[in-house]
Amino acid sequence: MRPRGALLKAVDLDRGSPAASIELGYFLDSVEDDPTAAAKAFGEGVTTAREMLIEGLIGQAKAFRQMDKMDEFRQCLMEILHLSRFEAIPKKSHVEDAGEDIIFGSTSGHFYAGQLKGRHAAQIQELLNELALDRSA
Repeated sequence: MRPRGALLKAVDLDRGSPAASIELGYFLDSVEDDPTAAAKAFGEGVTTAREMLIEGLIGQAKAFRQMDKMDEFRQCLMEILHLSRFEAIPKKSHVEDAGEDIIFGSTSGHFYAGQLKGRHAAQIQELLNELALDRSA
């Protein structure tokens, strides 16, 4: 099997891992000199990696919340909110389908606004609700 075929098979076999898509991107860029296809492969790898990172941060935030480590909980939540801004949203989404507006600030004094959408929206909203409950207590 040729290298490209092996890499394509690896991508197909392991859709949940970004590594194969990223390796395919390097191959397409360096060996086949196809930056268009390479950019697509890299994009798929980045999207998968971002989703995995958000899922890991959601789990970590929940664990920190259970241990009452609120600084760590808030740090995870800020990272989640930052990363979720870049999540791919289905093209068919409409304004009516978007979540509620959220505004959050960073420790540097900057404020960000956004809407919760995508596959992690419900879990992120749950974490935000826990933060609001903690602040009102």
